Amino acid sequence: LNMTLIAQDDNEPGNGTNPTNTWHSEEIIIDPHQVLVPTGTPAGTYQIRVGLYNDSGRLPVADAGSAQVLDDTIFISQVTVQR
Repeated sequence: LNMTLIAQDDNEPGNGTNPTNTWHSEEIIIDPHQVLVPTGTPAGTYQIRVGLYNDSGRLPVADAGSAQVLDDTIFISQVTVQR
């Protein structure tokens, strides 16, 4: 699978009010946000993926359950861009 990054949104969970160092195993975190698709993005189907980071970079995915993992990112959904 070849992934091309078209948009990225790096934000502290909960706008900084719920840092990842306070999370516990199996805790469900709800953190809605928007990612803007750049003007001129070619029509097609794209994946929305989530990764967790610390100061050293992206953290490894230790157990994603049944979720699809690629390059330590977890597949969330897909979107279709139409022109």
